Amino acid sequence: MKMNPWTLSVLLLLAGPLGADPDWHVEHPASFCVVEGSTATIPCSFTHPTVKKGTSTVLRVERVIWCPKNEICKDPTPNVYNSSNVRADSRFRYLGDLVSDCTLKIIKTVKRDAGTYHFRFETNVEGYARRKGVIVTVTNGEDMKVRSSVTDHVVKEGGQVTLTCTSACSFHQLDVRWYRNGHALSETGPALHLSNYNTGDYTCSLDSSGKKTTPPPWCLLVGEYEDGEVVKVRSSVTDHVVKEGSQVTLTCTSACSFHQLDVHWYRNGHALPETGPALHFSSLTNNNTGNYTCSLDSSGKKTSAPWSLFVVKSEPICVH
Repeated sequence: MKMNPWTLSVLLLLAGPLGADPDWHVEHPASFCVVEGSTATIPCSFTHPTVKKGTSTVLRVERVIWCPKNEICKDPTPNVYNSSNVRADSRFRYLGDLVSDCTLKIIKTVKRDAGTYHFRFETNVEGYARRKGVIVTVTNGEDMKVRSSVTDHVVKEGGQVTLTCTSACSFHQLDVRWYRNGHALSETGPALHLSNYNTGDYTCSLDSSGKKTTPPPWCLLVGEYEDGEVVKVRSSVTDHVVKEGSQVTLTCTSACSFHQLDVHWYRNGHALPETGPALHFSSLTNNNTGNYTCSLDSSGKKTSAPWSLFVVKSEPICVH
């Protein structure tokens, strides 16, 4: 098929000044998801020929640029990083070089960082930009969770457990930090492998302060426990016998704190609809009489010793 000169020139323009030469190449993910407030590290690499085609001119990279939205990424397009004009206070840090690495780091991401980013490198002769940029999505991190390789919160000494920090986004290894009972651990990365572990609340965070985007903790209890020893029921009143209309709060306690979804309540062995570490009764009736237990999972296998609650009628007040 014969192609007119105008069509040919348009196709060459769309392919870029260097055409489809495989010697000129930029490689990065098509998309990248990051949780707001965390640090995103976008891997990137590039290649170029050592000598300009048809000449003896040696090519060397003199400038690298990352810019949002614009495919060509040439001046005067706004950029987030330009090696010839580095901004020391920028949240966008270039971790690459002028040889082959174009990795970009975004520190403490915010919602407005979402968008498409393009990389361009310029040699002493010509430049190249990948037309298809990396699409960065920023989520709020509310769906972050700590998941365990074991379903039971109680494990025996000498076993192995892996805790994983999960979200709608995947995490770069350097972005995830781990804590036990609020104290930072030396391990980093999306997975925490435990072989010599200790009882405690384990959680993860996407920044070094441990304050931002932290999911509810996973309670890990290590050792041999008899029935009723893992968790205990404590009451806001010391007497097991209370009068109708009274207020009582039963609390499920352990060596760990509990997230609301981890604690289930039972009366006389039957599951109650209420969940969470505390069970509140605002106005007791005789129907509330029973043996109350709590469990760390919905199976009800690891339950506490029962707390017996007896609700009796109030004595009538006699008027003489």
